[in-house]
Amino acid sequence: MKGTVKFFDDVKNYGFIEPDHKKEKDHFVHRNEIRNGHSLEERDRVEFDSDAYDVSYPTVHLALKERGVDD
Repeated sequence: MKGTVKFFDDVKNYGFIEPDHKKEKDHFVHRNEIRNGHSLEERDRVEFDSDAYDVSYPTVHLALKERGVDD
């Protein structure tokens, strides 16, 4: 899946991804799931997998694709 970072808190190590498919809800992401140790910023474009069976950490294997995309 692809999406855009809606929010990410570097102190609390979590945030939310807005998927490109607007019918889906925002996805929670924890820093432990970010490949290559990148931090995330609002409007970053990302690619990720989702584990719908684990409501605590549904976003897994997230990779940063592009920094701070403007609308």
